[in-house]
Amino acid sequence: MRAAAQCASRPCKGADLLRGASLKYEYTKIDLGAVSTKVSDTDVLNDAGRDGWELVTIAANNCAYLRRVVGPAPEAGISSRSRPQR
Repeated sequence: MRAAAQCASRPCKGADLLRGASLKYEYTKIDLGAVSTKVSDTDVLNDAGRDGWELVTIAANNCAYLRRVVGPAPEAGISSRSRPQR
């Protein structure tokens, strides 16, 4: 309960990076049912958090869905296909 109160009182890291801009995210999932019984689910999620992943939800099928900021969203009218490749 205390940790939730602390998170609610400060802005998330993604918002700090690009305040006022639309953000672009990448997503991944972790099948918590496939995690070894020798490892805690929370340890797996904490490791992902240290890599910049934010937990979005844990679905009924025991999959954790995560996201992290990869940059600003493309400008309106410009698709990623029309941008030059680096």
